[in-house]
Amino acid sequence: MTTVPPLVLNSPNSPQQVCLRRQLHYGEHDILLNAQPINHTLPHHALIQFPGPGHATDIFWALPSEDDFEPIDGQELSGTPLGHLSSTLIEQLYTEFTNLFSSPRSPSFTNDPEIKTLRPRVRHLFSQLSVPSLLQQAVMRWRIAQRMILLIDACITWLVEVMPTFAEPDAWKVHTLRNVVGAVTEDPLAAGIPVWFYRGLDVSSTVKVQKWIKEEDNPALRLPHSWIDYADDSPMRPIVYNRSIEASQDCYRKMAEECWTIAFPAAIFGANLIHNNVDYSVKSTASSSTSTKLSTPSGSTRNSDSNALAAGPLRTRSPSSASSSQPHKKQKTTKNLPGVQHNKFLEPDSPIMPHAFPKWVEAALSLSHHFKVDEQPRPGVNRGYVLPEPAVFANHQNEVSRAQYFLTYLKVRRVFNAAINLLSPIVCQRSAKDWRRLLSLELHGLLQTNTHEGTARLRLCNEMNEVAARMGSSFSIDLTDLSLASASWKGHIYTGRLPDDVQTEVLQEIFKISFKQEFMLLDRFLYRLVPRSQGTSGSPSTTHIRVNTLCQELP
Repeated sequence: MTTVPPLVLNSPNSPQQVCLRRQLHYGEHDILLNAQPINHTLPHHALIQFPGPGHATDIFWALPSEDDFEPIDGQELSGTPLGHLSSTLIEQLYTEFTNLFSSPRSPSFTNDPEIKTLRPRVRHLFSQLSVPSLLQQAVMRWRIAQRMILLIDACITWLVEVMPTFAEPDAWKVHTLRNVVGAVTEDPLAAGIPVWFYRGLDVSSTVKVQKWIKEEDNPALRLPHSWIDYADDSPMRPIVYNRSIEASQDCYRKMAEECWTIAFPAAIFGANLIHNNVDYSVKSTASSSTSTKLSTPSGSTRNSDSNALAAGPLRTRSPSSASSSQPHKKQKTTKNLPGVQHNKFLEPDSPIMPHAFPKWVEAALSLSHHFKVDEQPRPGVNRGYVLPEPAVFANHQNEVSRAQYFLTYLKVRRVFNAAINLLSPIVCQRSAKDWRRLLSLELHGLLQTNTHEGTARLRLCNEMNEVAARMGSSFSIDLTDLSLASASWKGHIYTGRLPDDVQTEVLQEIFKISFKQEFMLLDRFLYRLVPRSQGTSGSPSTTHIRVNTLCQELP
């Protein structure tokens, strides 16, 4: 009779106090260091590699020290200097990250939703590693990048080496496996992961009664390196989780939130920057949701909710497409409409535009060349808007649609502003196209949900409805039906076209909120905008000084 050896631990039933340790990990509760009760819908978590002597992937575990931190010019004598990690260290990690994709083990694994979600975020983290920050922030960004790369590697291993065996007739035979960290579940076989997939086991052929025996293994490949210690920080960091560890993702979500709070401080990036709600891809990607089963070779379960972050030019139908009577695929051409500025920091020319502040004009002109639509965006630069682009109103040629845009904005204005405070400016940044979708909800409705446009509108409605639900019982609105909501401004209710002076006041508020939020975010995104030779000798960055000064002088 074949029996399973006692290699699977039960989930701890007593309350567990989880806090960040001295080396910026979660000790025995960290999924990367020890077996944890993992939700069986994420089986690739069981395949995270341990470091080993001579492994190229050791860089995925290496912890930078103070010697690897290089202060920027003028910060060497500061007690808490701004700087960045060694470029050599970053290049080594980036090389191993790109190697995961340069020699693919499968032609299709890059289509997996988990990998498509993690890959652009890792790239964003690499761009942020070159941005001057405090040592702890830099190390935490390094740690998060390492964790995501390890998850990508484990996901590829699952898709290519492990998952296909479930579709084979002999899937339950013993397989030769790599050294991996085991995921602990109450019953791994019921979860769909045979124990030999994460522990080297075999069946003895020299005995009449079958029994399991453990493969000979080098203990050095199982144990973490000596530079991974479990000591608490001094003073001990706040406890982020204090109850029994279950097979849900709540504990790991709390851990992730704490890490991202350190890596991206709320004072700069806004409160509650949660990695699952942010898409750092430079180009816009479609929202996808894939549900899979462990018994089928279709990837891991993960919902990817991607916002379009790159504001692109308006698109119009090709004349040949409209005039042809033959059925064929619609073609789209890109053209800039006369008089329309597709640049978030250049003002549209319109009689309803508010009076410009000189400092805003100076700041906008100094940064506008980084937001040209016909050029690729700089790494880490977000071209989205925290509030609707003023040009959506000011440049709209249809007077009826423009009037409805203003009315819809006034109906949902409190939700848009609350989202900036409840989430963060980064989370709220949307493409001009997404803002047009929101403003046209009452004009065009949700459309059919089985279409791409209908799905996009429904997604935006759900996101805003979640924000509205968090605003409390004193405010109630449903973006899927705005007919009952009223458009109010300074105590007055409007039902038709807004007077020109009211339109100007609304746009002035949009400018005041969105411009300051977006511009101050760029203080980190575009820390060095000019070459050193163009700056003042000995200064950390003339552009950075100018950005800080202008932010302080904004009304």
